[in-house]
Amino acid sequence: MQPKTVNDVFSSFSPSISEIGKIFGEAIINANMVNWFNGFVSFFSTNGTMNGSQIAVTIALIREEYPHYKPDDLKLFFKMAMKGMFEKVYGRVDGEVIMRWLQEYDKIRDKAAQESSINDAIRFKDRSTEVFSFEGSVGFEEYKKIKERAEKGDKEAIKLLQKP
Repeated sequence: MQPKTVNDVFSSFSPSISEIGKIFGEAIINANMVNWFNGFVSFFSTNGTMNGSQIAVTIALIREEYPHYKPDDLKLFFKMAMKGMFEKVYGRVDGEVIMRWLQEYDKIRDKAAQESSINDAIRFKDRSTEVFSFEGSVGFEEYKKIKERAEKGDKEAIKLLQKP
């Protein structure tokens, strides 16, 4: 999947990077992340490029800080960064810059999650009023009174307690 929006990331069925590490092993997810990062870092023309050690440390920080991210999050983040959607690159792209950009991405992601949650709640609320009708319902205290009347032989109360 090539996500274009954060909502695309949310709707993807891919597991988080943490889950991938648990399922396939830490070496597999780290190797994949190194490949993703190498392509990302090589995109930028900077004074110095990140070496393997810097990339490894940055990956460890990302996995610690954002274990819930999916590979699609990183794809979208890299795409957004390459499009210049975060701060400008002034001669360097390193772990500190990437972590700062990820904080900005995380704010965008959180806002999209909140909007999605609110929209889901609105849809549920609209649907719940259609699905559930409380017309003719009674509270527990009123039910107990009707039951007592029925036990005393009140035919109207007996009829009210019968299933429709």
